[in-house]
Amino acid sequence: MNLNLLETNSEALLNLVDWQEVIGVLSHRMYFQDAKKKLEHRPLFCPKAELTQNFLAMDTYLENKNEFDQIINEELGYIKSDTDFSTLLKKLIRGHILDLGELNTLANIFSGYKKFKKHIRIFLNLTDDRVDQSTISLIETKFVRPIRTFVERNGEIHFDQHPMLSQIYKKILQIEAQIREELSILVKQNPYKDAIQYSEYDIINDRYVLAIRSDSYKSPLGQILFRSNSGMTLFVEPISLRDKGQMRIQFLAELDEIKNKICQEFSLFLHEYEKAFLEFKDYLLFMDSLKARCDYSYEYDLVRPTLCDDFQINIKNFWHPLIKNPVKNSIFLLTDQKGLIISGPNTGGKTVALKSIAISYMFLYSKLFLPAHEATIYPVCELYYLGSDGQNLTDGLSSFAAEARNYLLLLKNIQSDSLILIDEIFNSTSSEEASALAISLLYKLQEKVNTKVIISTHHQLLKTYMHNNKEYQSAHVEYDHEKNQPTYKLMVGQPGSSLAFKILSQLAKSFDLDEDLTTKAFEVYDQKQYLYEKLLDELSCKKSTYQKLLIEQTGLNHELKNQKQSMEGLLFIERKSLLESYQKQLEKLLKEARDLVQNVKEEKVQDKKKIFETISHLKSSLNREKEQMTSSLLVEQNYIDKILDIKEVVINHQYFSISLNKKVTVIFVNERKNEVSVLALKVNVILKADDLRLLKSQPPLNKHKNQIEITIQKDDDRPMEIDCRGMRLSEFETIVEQSLSGLYKGDIPYVNIIHGHGDGILKNWLRERIESDGALMWSTSEGNDGHTEIKLR
Repeated sequence: MNLNLLETNSEALLNLVDWQEVIGVLSHRMYFQDAKKKLEHRPLFCPKAELTQNFLAMDTYLENKNEFDQIINEELGYIKSDTDFSTLLKKLIRGHILDLGELNTLANIFSGYKKFKKHIRIFLNLTDDRVDQSTISLIETKFVRPIRTFVERNGEIHFDQHPMLSQIYKKILQIEAQIREELSILVKQNPYKDAIQYSEYDIINDRYVLAIRSDSYKSPLGQILFRSNSGMTLFVEPISLRDKGQMRIQFLAELDEIKNKICQEFSLFLHEYEKAFLEFKDYLLFMDSLKARCDYSYEYDLVRPTLCDDFQINIKNFWHPLIKNPVKNSIFLLTDQKGLIISGPNTGGKTVALKSIAISYMFLYSKLFLPAHEATIYPVCELYYLGSDGQNLTDGLSSFAAEARNYLLLLKNIQSDSLILIDEIFNSTSSEEASALAISLLYKLQEKVNTKVIISTHHQLLKTYMHNNKEYQSAHVEYDHEKNQPTYKLMVGQPGSSLAFKILSQLAKSFDLDEDLTTKAFEVYDQKQYLYEKLLDELSCKKSTYQKLLIEQTGLNHELKNQKQSMEGLLFIERKSLLESYQKQLEKLLKEARDLVQNVKEEKVQDKKKIFETISHLKSSLNREKEQMTSSLLVEQNYIDKILDIKEVVINHQYFSISLNKKVTVIFVNERKNEVSVLALKVNVILKADDLRLLKSQPPLNKHKNQIEITIQKDDDRPMEIDCRGMRLSEFETIVEQSLSGLYKGDIPYVNIIHGHGDGILKNWLRERIESDGALMWSTSEGNDGHTEIKLR
């Protein structure tokens, strides 16, 4: 009996790791039944190079998943999912005549291959096509194109589009039209009118018939061709239609004869290319499998493994793919470590952990990504999983004998580069004997080169002895003592207690039995062993507590970082909102200013007093908006630019934060970490102490809002339109720079420079000046290139 999961044909061995159920989830994603059947077999060992190429193909597919999914779904949809490729190709090889449906399937296989060809070369890293181009061209020219003239990819046949079939097909259509027309007349006339069950006709055995009630039938109505199950309805061919029906059957026979001749010619041609179609079929099955594997890996968030050259196993956050919301665990075995000993209470997750590791390796050789967040593993040549009760009364084997036989078979057949997983080793004999035998077995397995062993056990001597062996790691499954239930978390570093007394006591309560059930057990139990198990339990409990505190601390740090990011987001939104509001007001004032200039030009406004009032109003509004914006976005530097010592920071005092560019209130000081917790915009943020600066004046603690005073000094009035026609270049440059100065400072929203039309020196210099400054932009009125309007971007 072969115990290697990569070679065995035993369903019982494969089911030890739930393989049929696991792989069944993947098979549902495959389209072809042939692909599903192939997947049902055990995974086979394949070399590292082949695995690497497969994972590269999956990476390529997943990068363009939507595109590839669409191509594959479209192409495979033309071929029936239950197509028996083996039978079809055997018929082709043996020279059988294929019908049009089978020929259409072969044509679709070829078309699928052509569609996938360039992608398959990438996926399989092929330098040359396995089928030469001349063969492909011949098949396409002599077979695919001719058959596509009258047979669509979905199998629909158009006899009228084939030169040999069209004439006889037209005769069939004509006579069928005559028969239907005569039937439509007969059902309206007696004796048929009163005798028919319903007025529609049927076709039975290629003959047109009417449904006649059995109690109304008379022989002059015609020949009975069929009876309903109840016998109440008779299907009769009217006598007047018999000759036309016979002629139609004759035409159909002629059509079939021509059709068979066409099929024979195609079949004889294809017989020479059966090897090419075997390749085409394999490519289609490969694409079906690749899509299914990528779909499965994508849906279940599987990870691509890193394959290493030295024998190590580093799988982070692995899980069993059949368990919903699983607890994820990690293992890390270095090259020089021989194995892992897992202990702990029953139903704690030891078996699931072993199965998950086995499934990960079987996924590897099924060319799937692994159920983990990260994986670096060595591709072993042999994989063993031993863990069931192999009792066989027929062969006279007890549980222990059957288990011992499996271990002996293992020692006899095992080769190098093997991973062995054993669940509850020697569980069917006394603990002391089992421990001694297990230790001996482990040392014997160590003699095999490049072999690692992962076992689960309750045996105290075994887990204690192996814990002192530096070549082995110890681990246990965690138990939540507060909730009195397992957490299914694998804790690496020390063995764990089986908690048999505690679990039995808890179960006794659920059965309303005496809680002192374990009292007698305590009396006869070796106190040294009990104290040892208790010590392991206490250590596990403390480690679990520390682990929870560590997780809480990590979570708190993440939460504080998120709060800081939220704070920065709030500041960004606040500034963006203010800028948008300011821009709207500026655009409004800008429109008013343009309207005023336009009205003055067109002499619509001649009252100088009204003009100056409007200008004064615009300036006042512009400066008011500027003051509001400045006070909203700028904070006066009223702090002392000196780094503070953590001991100088006082809780509930206000400071200026350099990173947040805001005043903040300190609510907590952590001297050990040199950090402070501050309140800004009602959000708690963690900052380093050196981010704070002392304010020049400390506001009262009960003051909620800080008043910021901003002084704005207005520059001289700047005109928004300047007529520069006739100026010298030097004078023009001075005027422009002065106007731009006012634009930069925000004293004016824009400046309109009138320089005249043509390619004058003033216009050319001005526009080169603007385009060289990234802060400026210019525009002109439609049809008027004699001026340039300048604004800030």
